[in-house]
Amino acid sequence: MGNDPDTDLQRAQQLLDLGRAAQARELAASALAARPNSPVALRLLARCHMALGEHREAVRIARAAVAADPGAEYGFRILSMALRRIKHHREAADAAAEAVRLAPHEWRAFSALAQSLYRVNRGRALAAAEEARRLAPQNAEPHYLCGALLATLGYRQDEARAAYLRALEIDPQHLPSLNGLALLDERRWRFASARRGFRRALGADPQHHTVQRNLEALVLLRLWGLGWLAVIATLAVIAGRSGGPGRTRALAVGYEAVLLVLFAASAWSAKHGSDALGVRLLRRNRAASACKAVIATSAVLIAIAAVVPGIVEIGAYTAVRVSVTLLNVAVLLLLLALRRRSGGDPDAL
Repeated sequence: MGNDPDTDLQRAQQLLDLGRAAQARELAASALAARPNSPVALRLLARCHMALGEHREAVRIARAAVAADPGAEYGFRILSMALRRIKHHREAADAAAEAVRLAPHEWRAFSALAQSLYRVNRGRALAAAEEARRLAPQNAEPHYLCGALLATLGYRQDEARAAYLRALEIDPQHLPSLNGLALLDERRWRFASARRGFRRALGADPQHHTVQRNLEALVLLRLWGLGWLAVIATLAVIAGRSGGPGRTRALAVGYEAVLLVLFAASAWSAKHGSDALGVRLLRRNRAASACKAVIATSAVLIAIAAVVPGIVEIGAYTAVRVSVTLLNVAVLLLLLALRRRSGGDPDAL
């Protein structure tokens, strides 16, 4: 470690930017020991602790930084960020509001206020994000923040998309916007476009855990849907091969044909449109293994029922009713899953 505090702080900032937070923390602590109560050293040390996941310690140090320099809006921004990490959202909003008071023309202060208000008051959060965008129209971050907040409002998805696209016009590799755009595509069942979006985001940062998790979830979602469809197709085949009145049997045979075509098309799409990275991420996923087992078992049962008519006799009408019920449940669960993954939490990345 260097003996000059300024050199230590400069080097600590560089290491933090490179993702080497532990080394940066040591240098920042060394600078603070040489200059007790230095607000610059305290702010940097708080950021190092946040990067290492030590959020409560970050809050303690950020409070000390604010006490050491109560006129610096940057200190209140860091305190707000640290408080959000421990889910003290109202205190975070108060700290960000103080940053805005100290620097009413600083877009980053309004951005911090918007992020801290996300869990408190969605309308005020969006207003703060819009002000940040007005103050910095050529910066991608406030456009992304507006998009992330708009994405949480089901009726403003087109505006969210426009905000993400504007951010990407400014910075084509802006990872949060790429991820947010892919999530919007996923919600609209544009799975191929969503997959491409997540891959593009991983091109900006191949090791980003959140984007990897989103791609993994997308592949799992497709497998899950195919598993449900496999069970429903099995019941459709049983219905088509079961006895019953003429009209019921004709309906069952037609239903069988539609479900088999749909199952075959979905299986082909999953096989040829699957993402190699997403599949690799799911290799040790138990839910994915269970889906694959259900699909394989259903395929075997379909083959048996087709070759040996009447091997399972539950009646065409009953089989159709059960499969339609399962189809409705599957669609409902899929909609709920997509809704849960469509949020635009600004702290997600």
